[in-house]
Parts: sequence; C-alpha cells; structure tokens
Amino acid sequence: MKDIVLETMPQITGEFELIDVLYYLPFFKDERITRLLHNYRNHKKYLVAYNATRYLGLPTDEVVDKFRNVDEPKTFWKKLFG
Repeated sequence: MKDIVLETMPQITGEFELIDVLYYLPFFKDERITRLLHNYRNHKKYLVAYNATRYLGLPTDEVVDKFRNVDEPKTFWKKLFG
C-alpha cells in the first residue's frame, strides 16, 4: 500500500484532491511518506502547503508568512487560487 501511495501522489494535481489525500499520509507512519508530506510544505499553492504543514503537526506561521509577504496583492491572490 505504501508503494502505491508513493507512486500515485505525483499524479494528483488537483489542489483540493491533494489536500484530501495529504490528510491520510501521517497515518502510514512511514519515513518515505513523511518525507513526501514534508515536500508538500513547499508547494506553490497556499492551501496545499498550509495543510501539509498542519497535518505534520508543525506550526503554520512560516507558511502563512511566506504567502503573506508578497509584494503585489494580485500576485498574492494568484498564488492562492492559481
């Protein structure tokens, strides 16, 4: 099952589908899957990065600041919603 998760995750491109799947990753308690979840903390979409961080049980301040500190508001909204 863990190998299927590792193979399938890169194929999920929809932001909200991805967030739904990220929720379950910590339950696997596997180092490779945890690393994968950590990689999603740097996702270009705010909600993916935020939820990946949250599901790891880590503070979300850094993610919020990263997306909040955008010079132009239009760019901020584009980063949030594509």
